Amino acid sequence: MLLRALTSDELAEIKTAKNAANKFIQAKQKEIKERMIAIQKQDDLLFKKAILDKLAKNLEQLKPIKGRPVIVDVDGDRIYLDYDLLKKLDRNLNPRIWHRTVCVARTFEKAYLIIHYHRDEHYGDIELYELPSYQIELLGDLPIVDMKESD
Repeated sequence: MLLRALTSDELAEIKTAKNAANKFIQAKQKEIKERMIAIQKQDDLLFKKAILDKLAKNLEQLKPIKGRPVIVDVDGDRIYLDYDLLKKLDRNLNPRIWHRTVCVARTFEKAYLIIHYHRDEHYGDIELYELPSYQIELLGDLPIVDMKESD
């Protein structure tokens, strides 16, 4: 896989989209924390425990966006991933040393990028899972990076 460098316009676009999404996530986290405080003041123990558990789970699942999210295009199949992580893999699995193939797999719930690599008797697979759906919805337009095979 060969990745091109991101342009300064693309980096600015990523930063803007990421900051807007993270502000929304922080506001949602604050709203959930305020609801948890309000529910803790109620008297009904069974109701309180069930709702607090659900809100705590929702709060735990809301994570801010890190890295530089991009849309990666592999043979017309697109997936949202962290560009920095892909670039690091590209450096570590040097194409002069490792033979690599890349494909996108989808299940009902998730999409992930599979990188098959091998050299002599050494081989393996790396799976990179797509960003969570709530982050994808918040990010909007991102740069598209074409991933090419290395032969």
